Amino acid sequence: MNFADPVERLLFLQQLPLLRGLASHRVALLAEAAEECILQEGDSLIAEGDPRDSFFAAARGRYRLLFEGRPVWDAEAPVLLGLFEALADDRRTRIIALEPGLALRIPRAALRDLVEDAFDVVEHLLREAGEMLALQDWLEVSRLLATRPSVHRELPGGKNWNSFVARLSALRAAPVLRSFDFDSLGHLARRGVVAQLSPQTVWQSGDLGGHFYVVLEGRPPTGGILVGLLEALAEAPRFHDFVVEDGMTVMRFDRDMLFDVLEDHPTSAFALLSTFATLVIELFVARDHLRLHAAEELRDPGDR
Repeated sequence: MNFADPVERLLFLQQLPLLRGLASHRVALLAEAAEECILQEGDSLIAEGDPRDSFFAAARGRYRLLFEGRPVWDAEAPVLLGLFEALADDRRTRIIALEPGLALRIPRAALRDLVEDAFDVVEHLLREAGEMLALQDWLEVSRLLATRPSVHRELPGGKNWNSFVARLSALRAAPVLRSFDFDSLGHLARRGVVAQLSPQTVWQSGDLGGHFYVVLEGRPPTGGILVGLLEALAEAPRFHDFVVEDGMTVMRFDRDMLFDVLEDHPTSAFALLSTFATLVIELFVARDHLRLHAAEELRDPGDR
């Protein structure tokens, strides 16, 4: 493989799952910014604590990801390495080469420029990431997370939710949306549909996600103020039932409407992609913790 040739770099990048399906001229921008890295056994692609200013597309070799010094994942080329960490600027991981390898180093800035100039890249990455995570037990991990005590934060009750200011304040309280710029939140506040949900099953586990809710009054069973966002972004099956027991006031947002707003606000689009990447990392870490806990449970008590 001759990575000195930009066409070779382009053809290779287009084979990788998270980039497959993007228009060639989009991927070409990443290929042009990429630099070839020849790696030896033990080399660090990413060091724990360093700024996440790049990610890697490995063409040859095997690699190990360590989280806070603990090995959690081995991967074999071809594979993207450090993409979610670069998007989220998460500095807790280290990636090392287990054998001689070859990779392309792609600056985070090149991806950010591409995301802010081409909204279809945001939509593609969100959908592809969701599908990839589903294949790696993302939905199962999400079910386990959903059984934990709710992180719900109550909003002040009794407000006039037809008020723009009240809706805007509710959106600013939602953790994932807090990173949006003020103009983006204003557009969402105007376009969200306020509704009353009577006691009912709104959706069941396995239903396809196409919309999400911001809960204004009432307590959802899982998810806090935001309910159903991840599945809506990825167009993935719901990972939990949403049952209203005592009535609830919500703002409903369709996925396409959210994307219309983000297309006009590239800074918020990149912020959402970064937040999504953070959630991916947290789910990955949670799965690793569950694996370690299960291993501890299987040990003979005399070995502890």
